[in-house]
This record gives sequence, C-alpha cells and structure tokens, in this order.
Amino acid sequence: MSISRREFVVGTVATLAAAKQRAAKGAAPSKMVEQAPPPGFVADLAAASWRLWHDAAAPWQNDVLYLPEDTPALHTLPVHPPTGGWDVLDNRLGREVRLPASLEQYATNPLGNRSVVGVGWFWRSFIAPAVPPEQRLVVQFRGARLRSEVYVNRKLCSYFLLTELPFEADITTAIQPGKSNTLAVRITNPGGTMAWEDWGSIGWGNYQIPDSRGIGGLDAGINLCLRNLIEISDLWLLNRPEPNKATVHAVVRNASQKPWQGQLALTIRDDARVLWQKDISVSLAAGQEQQITAEATVANIVRWDLDHPKLYTLEAVLPDRPNSGQRKNVGFRWFTATGIGSNAMLTLNDKRIVLRSAISWGWWGGSGLWPDKSTALREITAAQTLGLNCLQAHRNLVKEAVIDLQDQMGLLRYQEPGSGQSVWTDAQGYQTAPPTKPPINTTGVGGEPTTFRQKYEWAKIQAMIHRDRSHPSLVIWCMQNEWAGDLNNPHIFRLLREVHQLDPSRILVLKSGDRHYWNEAYMLPYDQTIYHENGQRYCGWHDVHGNNYGGIQWRDEYYKNPDNYWMRSTDKKEIVMWGEITGSGVTDNHEAIVQRYQRDGKESYDLAYHRNMLNIYDGFLQRWGFRKAFATASDLFEAIGTISYFYNARVIEQLRICNTTDYIVLSGWESTAIDNFSGIVDNLRQFKADPKILAHACRRNLVVLKPRRLVLETGESTPLDIFAVTESLLGGTYTLALTEGTDRKRKALINAKSVKVAGGNVFSNLLAEGILLKNLPTGYSQLRSTLHNAVGKMVADGTAAILVVEPIAPHRASVSATANPALQQYLTKQCGAALVAPEHATVHLHTDAPNAALFAQALTEIASRGSRLAILPANIDQAAAYAKLLASAGVLRLTGLQQGNGTPWMSCWYFIRKHWVFAGLPADCALDWRYQLHASDACGGLQLSAGGMDVFAGFGSNPGTQVSIAGCTIPHGKGTVVLLTIPGIVESLENINGPITRPISRRMLANLLIGPASA
Repeated sequence: MSISRREFVVGTVATLAAAKQRAAKGAAPSKMVEQAPPPGFVADLAAASWRLWHDAAAPWQNDVLYLPEDTPALHTLPVHPPTGGWDVLDNRLGREVRLPASLEQYATNPLGNRSVVGVGWFWRSFIAPAVPPEQRLVVQFRGARLRSEVYVNRKLCSYFLLTELPFEADITTAIQPGKSNTLAVRITNPGGTMAWEDWGSIGWGNYQIPDSRGIGGLDAGINLCLRNLIEISDLWLLNRPEPNKATVHAVVRNASQKPWQGQLALTIRDDARVLWQKDISVSLAAGQEQQITAEATVANIVRWDLDHPKLYTLEAVLPDRPNSGQRKNVGFRWFTATGIGSNAMLTLNDKRIVLRSAISWGWWGGSGLWPDKSTALREITAAQTLGLNCLQAHRNLVKEAVIDLQDQMGLLRYQEPGSGQSVWTDAQGYQTAPPTKPPINTTGVGGEPTTFRQKYEWAKIQAMIHRDRSHPSLVIWCMQNEWAGDLNNPHIFRLLREVHQLDPSRILVLKSGDRHYWNEAYMLPYDQTIYHENGQRYCGWHDVHGNNYGGIQWRDEYYKNPDNYWMRSTDKKEIVMWGEITGSGVTDNHEAIVQRYQRDGKESYDLAYHRNMLNIYDGFLQRWGFRKAFATASDLFEAIGTISYFYNARVIEQLRICNTTDYIVLSGWESTAIDNFSGIVDNLRQFKADPKILAHACRRNLVVLKPRRLVLETGESTPLDIFAVTESLLGGTYTLALTEGTDRKRKALINAKSVKVAGGNVFSNLLAEGILLKNLPTGYSQLRSTLHNAVGKMVADGTAAILVVEPIAPHRASVSATANPALQQYLTKQCGAALVAPEHATVHLHTDAPNAALFAQALTEIASRGSRLAILPANIDQAAAYAKLLASAGVLRLTGLQQGNGTPWMSCWYFIRKHWVFAGLPADCALDWRYQLHASDACGGLQLSAGGMDVFAGFGSNPGTQVSIAGCTIPHGKGTVVLLTIPGIVESLENINGPITRPISRRMLANLLIGPASA
C-alpha cells in the first residue's frame, strides 16, 4: 500500500499541472500571477535587493506609541537614527536580502521558535523622478511587522503601528529628483507569539498590544507611485444578491490648499470593453474628503465562481487630475446562508455549496510571515489539487499576495484578523463566559474601545476590511477563534455593527467555536439583525470544533452504521460548521523542505530546524538498517504523511455523507517548526503525501464505501454501507456496481443495482446498507464501486481497502507470563499455549509494571537456556522501567526516553521494517490505518545502545528533535530479549476497539511466541 518516491513526485507534478489548467479557465493567463501596477506607478522598489541589519543596541522599550488616527504630524515625532549614525547604512553593514524578508530569517535559530526582539533596518537606494506640480511621490507598502518608520534621506516620512497591513509614505519633500536616494525602513519588533495562540498581549513599555506573530520584517509589494494632491484615496465594490448588480464606493480626497470641483468617473470594464460607466460631480473644500456611492447594474455579466473566476476591472479617476485614480479587480458573485430555522445551507450564486477548507495559521517558509511569489502560487494550486474550495485565515490576516491569487484562480477565503477578542476584553487566555440568558441588548451602546489594546485591535480590523472587502474570494468575516464572549458585553455588539456597516455584503460571525459551543452571534448580508444564541444553545449557526476524538489515526470505531458515526448531525435548522476537526499531527518531509530551500537559494527562520531533523532521521535509518524499507528520508516522511492524508480523507468523506454538513474545516493547513504539526502541507505549501488520497475524497461526485471494519482476521466478515455524494448530479435512477479484487482479477459483488439519487440540494444518498463482506482472501481486498447514469456512463466512483490478517496458533509454545489474568486466559484458550514455570518456558512474556524478582529470574533463564524474553509494556513509562532493569543487568545502556503526544495538532507515530515480529503483517511502513494505533502519551520510544542490538521499529513525536527505538532484539547469553514500546498489544487481544487493531495484536503476539520461525 506504500507509494514509491517516483509515483509520488510524478503524481504531484501531474496534479499540480492539472490544477493550474483548471484555475486558468475563464481568466487571462497574464492575470495568473501578476497584478497590474497601481495608478501612477513609477517603480517596483521590492524587485531589487535590499540590505538588512539588526540594530541590537537601539533603545525602543520606552517609546511613545501612536495608532493611525492619533499619529501627530511627522515633524513632531522623534527621529531614530541607527546606532552609530546614518552613515552605518552602507554596503559594509548587514547583509543583502530579497523581499519579503525578516530578521528571524537570517538569525541563528535552531528550532525556529525565537523572535529577534528589537530594531532592524531595511534599506536600499533608488532614483527619484521629478514630481510634477500639485502631485506627490509616495511609497506604498503592502505590509510590515510591527512598527514601521520610513526614512528617505534621513527624513521621517511615515509612522505605522498596525501589523501586516498596507500603509504609505509621502516622500515628496525628502527626495533629490534625478539622483540616488536612500529609502530606509526601521522595524521595531517587541516580540510576539511564535506559535498559534493569539489571545495574549505584547508588553511595550506602558502599552499592551494584542498578540501577533513574533516576526520582525518587511513584505514585498513596495511601489513607488506619483499621486495627485486631489485623488481617489479608496475604492471598493460590494456585491448584491442580484447577479448583475453591485454597489460601488469611492472616497475622493482633496489634500491641496484650495477647493476643487470636478468629475469622478467610475467604470467597470472587461479588459478594454466598458460595461458600465457613471460620472458624478464632486465639490470639495481644501482638506476635505467625501465618500461617493453609486449603484451599478451591469448587463451580460459573467458571475465569479470556483470553476470560472471571472474578474472585471473597477476604475475610478478624476479626469482632470493626472495620477489620481484607483483600480481594483472585482467579481460578481453572491454568497450567503439561506433557510436558517428550517433547512439551512450555504449558497454561492444561488446554488448550495459545502465548503471544504483548512485552518491556516499564517506562517510561511522563508521570512516566516510573508510568501514569495512561488510559495503564494503553491498555496492556491495545492489547495485546489487536494480538492479544497476554501481556506481559513486563522488567528492571522490573509496575505494580500495570496488573496489576489485566490480571486484570480477560484478559491474562497474565510478571514480572521487575529486577536479579535481584544476589542471586547483585556483578559488573556481562554475566557469562561456565562451561558446566554436573554434578553440581550444588541445595540452596542456603551461598547466603544477605551484601552489602547482595544483601540489597536479595532484599528487593525478596520484596516483589514478596507483592504479586503472588494475581493470576490472572501466570503466570511470572523472576529475571533474559540473565545466565548459574554453576550452581555456591549463591546461585542458595537464591533459587529461597525464591521457590518463597513461591509454589509458578507456573512459576519463573532467567533468560530469555543469550549462550550454557545454565545455565538452573527449577521447575514444586508440584514441589520444580530442573531445570537437564545439561551437554549440555538442561534442558527452551529460551529463545533471536533475534539470528540483525539489523535492522529483513523479507527474503525469512528463509523458504526449509517445512523451512528462520529460527527453525524441531524440539525437541519442551523448552518452546521465543523470549524476544526481534531487534527492529525505528523512530521514534515524535512528532506523536501531542505531541498526546496537549497534549490531556491534561500534562508528561512526554520531552516536550521529542518536540517537538524533531516540529519536525525537519516542517521537513524542508516544506523539501524532501515534503508531497504525507506531508501531515503523522504520515503519515510511520506509514509508518515500518508497517515494524515488517509485520516483526513476519511473525515471528509464521513462529513459529506451527512447531508446536514455545510462547512468542513480541517485542522490544519500549513505545518510549522514550532507546534502546528497537523497541517496537510508544509510551511512551503508542499504536500506531505500523495495528494490523490485527499483529492479523491473531495471530488464533487463520488461513491463512499464504508466498511464497518477495515482490518479482519481470515474468516471474519464485516457489513458494508455505500453512499453517493452528488453535488452536481441530477436526481433520478442510477445503476450501482460493486467489485472486489485487483484490476487484473475482479469479482462482482453487485452487478447492476438500481438506486435513487435525490439531486437538488440533497448531496448525500444512502445507496446500499449492510452488505455482508465475507470469505475475503487473506491480504488486501480492494473494493471498488461505480455509479452509472441511464446511458451507462460512469458518473461517480469510490474505493476502499480491507486488510485480512491470517492468524497463526503457537501451539508448541511453552510460556511463562506475568500475572495478567486476561493475558493468561487468552494464551490458554485462544492460542493453545502451555503456561509453565519460568524454568521450563521457551518464551517469557512480561507485560504491565515489572516485577523485579521475576524479571531477574527470566533474564537468568534465557541467558542459560537460550529461551526468549518478550517485553510488551502497557505504556512508555513501563517500557522505561523494564529498560532500567535491563540496564542494571548490563544488557543495554539507557540514555533517554521520548514521550508520546496525543494532542491532535502534535501527535506521534511509529514506523517499522520487515522483521519476524511482523511476519504476516504490513511492514516497511508507518503504523497507519492497518494498525490504528491510538496516539497518546502512552506511546513513546527509548534511546538505547547494546552489543548486537537489532532495531526494527522507530518512534517520533511532535514537538521534538529526536527519533527513538520502539522495537529491538538484544542478545543476552544464549537467549534473546525482545523489547517493544508499542502500547496496547495485550489490551487489544480481546477488544475490537482496543488501542491497536485486534487481528494485528493477535498476530504480533503469536509471532513473539513462535519466534523467527514465523517469518
């Protein structure tokens, strides 16, 4: 069942190419990766190299901080020269970098988990043009973190405190036209989170700033532009429910010293073809600005959708004022929730849609906080290749370079600002809020921000909305993840009403999930009502974070029958959103990451970590003879990654067979070097395994095969249920077929069964229930089901695999077992083994907590008689206790213990090579769906050494920088010690839902009793 390296690479390249072709439909090729330059464009200042220097001696802790609306005149602010004076900003200091870049990217940071706190300088030279009368020269920045002070020729031209949002610097009075000028950006990073949390605060002298990513750096997308003193300062389009209608907004600003009257020309065009135009007379006093609104009705519009992301150009100009205009890419689409209270669903362009998404924490390889062009493109192509139709900006803003591509390529976005709860509370950590007790005052009166922290967050949210509200790919605003705000807090409703006023065209939700699943509040497009939880845990929007089951691995117990399975919902009245579905933490493909950085010639804040992990895994594989199983480290990393892909594919299938599901959100999207290991791509947006595994589960139409057990013993049977997910099939009669076997030899289980498909807004159809699968051959049974329309064309299919394990009976084994009654009963009744005194045993089985005296006797017996001691501990602590006894007896040397982690976004894994302990079982693999080992803190590995030791199983976990031994044989005198740290083998012998699959545990025990002869 493993995937070869070549198949993985070829398949990935092929599917990426297909994704690019699909994404290109309906869009001009030139729009795929490049935006048109802004009006008044002079030069791209990020195109050439910059220099970067950490000014470690610069003081900053006691600075006075200013929010945008409170920033005083620049000439009154203090100027902060570099330590050593301005002359240090030359080619002798710092290093040459390409934007985006950060101080963390070039710092010594072995684990990728430390902020470079303090001041950094980015600078470069440029030639400034002459500035015509009544115009100004500005530098437009796409984003930076955290505080940015922009200097040109040593003059302060801009001060901006909001993280990762656009700002500009007016450099007109600082330049020397026609000569070389120095542009320098002073970045101050007071620290921040280097993980996923966003509820804390950053202390900066007397100020508290909402938490954000702890990166200090500068994004690319820096444009030098000429702008008129009288200009369009903002422009946006808001969609309406009618396909051909939208509301256009423009802000005209007069920054000159005299009044102005003139025309505002608004245009919507398709390339050069004008589709709509409106001229509006405007009159402004000196220093005045005015917002203009126009209703646009555009004939013959093509709606923006996922398959055809058609974009138009919205333009606003003042015809008599050169370099005054603004330009935006826009799309006509309508996204909303309908039927709440009766038959709730999400719709895109009046058709039901079930969103398939994943949470992205906003981390990027390289700088840490911004993608380069190629990585931004991989974000979209990877999501589309995997079959997702949406991504979540989770606890961090989406990057502008990415959402531009989502507009162009057809991928939806859900947006959180990060630290949104800072608007309504200064508390840190998870807030425990009381349940809702109506009536609730939703006016927002008395909810104005008062603290600096609240004002900062509100300013950030406003700037986020101003930046992104024209993007057709953006469909939902969410203010905070997992924070149960008290609905008696007026700050909450003031926030919702203000956000809705800035953008009334989108769904707005207060939060995504929380520990109690209550206290939700939300608004629908163009609806002034704030809907909220009614005190009975109902509000119409039910966002659950699915932590019902923890861990990495898909297990049979998650599906029992069509009416009883994990995450089944019968709630038709509410939007059913699974906002975070546990997670399946696995390791990154460190080899692929290092190779990508080497190929691109880039440094990264996390590169040292990945190099270190690659060396550790490579060393383990080489030292312990795993190269036949995994020729390269990538082969092992992909085997481990397949655990995650298989798990997430089953989650997606299971949620889609439930027709009430509206929104599926995997936890998560990108992994990092710190603690977000459950991502299905790495920090460079590369796959962790074969993308087809997930993509098959995300197809619009598919057959879902649900065997109630995936692992059987020879002679066992299991029922099979068959569903069809039909998002784009018409209702009617279809023909279902089911076969078992390989492509060369298939056996028909169902030839042509007539089945009904509901069609319309019913996406899930139970086609067959309780088909008994029996007499399956030993090994893998490959099931395939197809659905055919009336003319015999296949319109959907699906596959599933069942592993059938052949049991063996160790009748000749003479066993001395520790006092575990259940084990002893199993040995005598199920195995037919003879329980004997230690001095007569060929095999000594030791489980549970060690008995030192019995263990010492067993060691003596095996050394003198040539028998075997097999140690099967219940958990890693017991394994370590046995190892200490072995160390005391001089059998081995114990140098460390690696504890497992059952936290879903961390987790742990085992991997094995062929060995007699696994005779008749899958080997040369990670312990995946076939073993179904429940990841927990009972798992673990040991750091051991011993003469003649043969290692056949390894263990890894997150977080951590080691790989440990999970299974080995060690010679002792004439005998052999077999030590396993894989838990649950004994517990699963009689338990169908034990920590490991029952057929696997039984065969492993039999192998241990028989010994090498079983191989």
